[in-house]
Amino acid sequence: MKHIFLAVALLLSAHLARSATLGAVVQTWHFDPHTSTVTVTIVNTSQKDITAFNLSLKITYQTGVSEYQLSRDLLNNAVFLERYKGTSNEQSIRQQVGPVAIPVGGSYDEKIPVQPDFKDFEVALDVVAFSDKTAEATNAAALGRLVAQRKATALSIQKAVEIIDGVLADSTVANPHGEAATKVQKRLDAWKATVHYDVVDMDEAELIIMVRDLKSVPAARGSRSEAEYLKTYIDMKQKERATWVDQAQLVAGRQP
Repeated sequence: MKHIFLAVALLLSAHLARSATLGAVVQTWHFDPHTSTVTVTIVNTSQKDITAFNLSLKITYQTGVSEYQLSRDLLNNAVFLERYKGTSNEQSIRQQVGPVAIPVGGSYDEKIPVQPDFKDFEVALDVVAFSDKTAEATNAAALGRLVAQRKATALSIQKAVEIIDGVLADSTVANPHGEAATKVQKRLDAWKATVHYDVVDMDEAELIIMVRDLKSVPAARGSRSEAEYLKTYIDMKQKERATWVDQAQLVAGRQP
């Protein structure tokens, strides 16, 4: 009997060791039939904060099987919250936005919507990126997409900032924020009109956000002139760009 218990203990220990090789584990998952949602709980077992991860999912339904990957980059939250750092509403916005990383020993719940005829669920955590710009992966393609997405976000900011700079340099423009918004939108539309296949070379969401920011300048600038406000906005976006460029320089560790 002792040998049986020892064998079970060794098998369990080996399983946990394998699960922890990426610096995080899927601790559990739970299906809520009332909301048709599966909650996957990820625990950080490393000694550094996790900024992004990738899940490979296999969801079985009564009518068939769905397999896909879900990537979550919490750096988006961190970059966004930098806008409100030190302001009176920083804490309330932080609560709305959510965590900027999974801290050492902490956990994160990823909620995944599923169809009502849900039957079974399989999940593999195969990419983990850390705040020190290291990453561990058993899915090289997913890690590559994460790096490409971060670079694309930085490039999108750069392209939009160049447009805004150009508008500000043109003394004949009477409505800088409107002109800049129009030109950034045209840049986005031109990109969407071309075929990109699986190449991640632009961040559509980032450009949409910047167009929205530019359109809201009259309500946001207060007593400042449009030019003053836009220069401050450019400085903020350049800092965001620097963060994306820096965090895209991931050094991969474990590979398949």
